[in-house]
Amino acid sequence: MKKNWMEPGLIAFTLFSIGLQYFRVEMAERLLVLSCSALALYYLLSGALVLFTKQVTRSMRMLYFFGLWSISIGLVGVIYTFRFWPNGRNLLMLGFSFGTAVMMILLLYRMMVKKNDRSIRRQLAPLYTRLLIYPVLFLSLQLTPFDPLFHSFNKYRDHEEYREILKQTIDNPADTILQKKLIRIEKKLGNDH
Repeated sequence: MKKNWMEPGLIAFTLFSIGLQYFRVEMAERLLVLSCSALALYYLLSGALVLFTKQVTRSMRMLYFFGLWSISIGLVGVIYTFRFWPNGRNLLMLGFSFGTAVMMILLLYRMMVKKNDRSIRRQLAPLYTRLLIYPVLFLSLQLTPFDPLFHSFNKYRDHEEYREILKQTIDNPADTILQKKLIRIEKKLGNDH
């Protein structure tokens, strides 16, 4: 059986880009969006492709489909959270909720099939692993307060005025006055760098 290195490579690229953003490396934000988007697209397409395979039962295909798509939604939430865009926490919560729901259904499904059927257990093992890791990551990012994330991952982390306006903008995404003020401050800070 041939080993698929695409997923581990994308995960490593994503972790690398998060590290670069922490150290304020130029272009780190773009790399983060690119890497998380590529990983989310990988899971989105993998979930869609599972629907067309005939090697597993229909119920297992649906579990894989919804499980991988919930991870994809959560990864988009990771992008929004690390870029400090509004609604990032909502997407993280969706990814966590759907991932947890699929995990519960997966556990029920596992209990319903014969306990000695190793082929089914082997087919479900990769989904178990993903649904144990990703929803925990999404929940921990969801529960992390704004200030530690801002002071660790925002490129303008030293500017308190920017922090306050950004926090208000995230809390009130429909307020266009705050958005314009935030854009003005970002342009000013960008010109200063």
